[in-house]
Amino acid sequence: MPRGRAVTIRPIGDNYKGKDAKDILGDIKKDLPGAVGVRPLRSGDIRVVLKDTSAKERAVLKGSVGSARVLRQDYPVEVSGVPLQIKVHYGKEAEARNAPLIKEILQDNKYITPHTITRVSWIHGGRTEKAGKKRSSLIVYLSSEDRRDKVIQEGIAIKGIWYATKLWSPALQTPRCFHCNRWSHTQSTCATQPSCGHCAGKHDTKNCHQPTKAHCSNCGRAHKAWNRGECVVYKVAKESAARLRYALLTETARIQAERKQNTSGSHPLAATPLPPASLPPRQGPGRPTDLAKAGAAADQRPLPWQRSAAKVDKDAMEE
Repeated sequence: MPRGRAVTIRPIGDNYKGKDAKDILGDIKKDLPGAVGVRPLRSGDIRVVLKDTSAKERAVLKGSVGSARVLRQDYPVEVSGVPLQIKVHYGKEAEARNAPLIKEILQDNKYITPHTITRVSWIHGGRTEKAGKKRSSLIVYLSSEDRRDKVIQEGIAIKGIWYATKLWSPALQTPRCFHCNRWSHTQSTCATQPSCGHCAGKHDTKNCHQPTKAHCSNCGRAHKAWNRGECVVYKVAKESAARLRYALLTETARIQAERKQNTSGSHPLAATPLPPASLPPRQGPGRPTDLAKAGAAADQRPLPWQRSAAKVDKDAMEE
């Protein structure tokens, strides 16, 4: 799909069912003249390619196309070290209650087009303020890749303080679902059967009749589902998150170098290609599962992605 020029719409009813792509495009063009192509998805949604990013922004603001709803797609960036004294609301009415803060951020950053910051939140939601820290990471969601990249290149001012930004993804977090007790998603998005955190039975944890039993629903070992120190599946999830963090840091550097190349043309980063944002190889037979300790020996050095991930973790702990 063309970068930054596509939106996804969700049909309401069967108006597009059974139609070929050409007919669907003709119907969509009645409401979105800037549409140039479509791709029906297995889910029933339709991916619509617009002629330019301006047409995409108009489609997002429009909210609907005929009998279909335009799905919002957010592009988040992480702003580290933001004072927690800045009030950021969370919950059902968060978007409306955070509107004044978003408006202020837009006023302080004239290069950001109005209406392109869709929402803001602390990195761990409501738990952030209860952690007893003074600073944390604020996640700012942009409405397009182009706007996100601009914020990565220019940084962002909040309450008069300028901050550098970096790419962020919800997949960097490894939450545990309280419904099925599996890692990397929450109960709000869970579509599986319940699984007990005590015995791994097909019931909610609170309804368990043998809470003294320990059987992990993730790795099958003799421990509670929330015991991170003993769960092999959790360790694999953390290692995957570390690889993703390295890839996002590499992509952040590429986006920043792109700006420097456009402005100077002679910057050292412009002449030196960055390493591809690829993930380190998967764990092979016989290798330790805790890859974060792979460079612990005296004659070894950490891999690049481990150094980058460790630095990010250290910064987060110091916030």
